Amino acid sequence: MPKKKTITDMYKLGLLYGDILTYKDDPTITAKVVASNKIEYQGKEYSLSMLVYELKHPELDYRVNRTRRYNGWEYW
Repeated sequence: MPKKKTITDMYKLGLLYGDILTYKDDPTITAKVVASNKIEYQGKEYSLSMLVYELKHPELDYRVNRTRRYNGWEYW
């Protein structure tokens, strides 16, 4: 049986609305927690993994090309 995907709630981890997360690959990139499972970057809302994908592959559309997947928690 495949392992069920788990989604971690940022609020349950102790993060609060407005907390700032720093991208590990480039500490100048930060995002603000805006919901239990969303962050805001440059005025747009993302999941952690979707923003990692966007930062690593700005030329690709996440909604169309989903061949690469990232665990967002490993990058923030």
